[in-house]
Amino acid sequence: MRITAFFIGVGTAAMVAVPIAAVAAPDGTTTRTDLPYTLTIKGANGTAQTDAQIPEGTTPISLSATVTSTYTTAGTINVSINGRSAATVDSRTGGAIEIPLEPTDVTDSGIPLGLSTRLESDKNCFAEDNAVASLVNTSVTYELATPKDIATIGDFLSPGIPQYTVVVSPQASNAAQAAALNAVAALSHSYGPPTKVALVSTDSPGGVGLPQPAGSDHRDANDWRRTF
Repeated sequence: MRITAFFIGVGTAAMVAVPIAAVAAPDGTTTRTDLPYTLTIKGANGTAQTDAQIPEGTTPISLSATVTSTYTTAGTINVSINGRSAATVDSRTGGAIEIPLEPTDVTDSGIPLGLSTRLESDKNCFAEDNAVASLVNTSVTYELATPKDIATIGDFLSPGIPQYTVVVSPQASNAAQAAALNAVAALSHSYGPPTKVALVSTDSPGGVGLPQPAGSDHRDANDWRRTF
């Protein structure tokens, strides 16, 4: 669904209403977020770790990615989730992976994601020193928390929203422009990756007609707009 509320800028010369459009999936659906980086290992004993982020209050469903490789020695490239071995591919070919996720895979810092290789013994122990393997096109599919009835600004600004769009008119006053920038900063600080916060300059009322983020389901904006 797409909902429009009004963010009241505080600390500006005047109290200014700035539209914020929040995009969420309808009740009971899932959405997907792409990881903004590539995980890479190098050499016969290469390992790498990171944390895949999903919005607070959501439930992970699956992780999909592709392993690319320049290794020539037989063996496996291993993908781990929260310390457990979750997928393996041939070290010489790589391949696509799809890993089911569980709520217990989520830690305070995200979903721990690891990449490592295990090669068969080779008489030339330096043969793979410059070989690399990467985890690319990685995305996490997750289920949004069941939304409750929106009655307050606190309900509207809730975890699990993939994207917020702050809309300001090109003809807005300096105070309104400052309020919009403050809203972007506040939302970015409160929610962080992978939630996206965008600032758009348009005269379209409430930002209706703005592009929707990939991987989310939406309903018509006019059916879901609310103003506080």
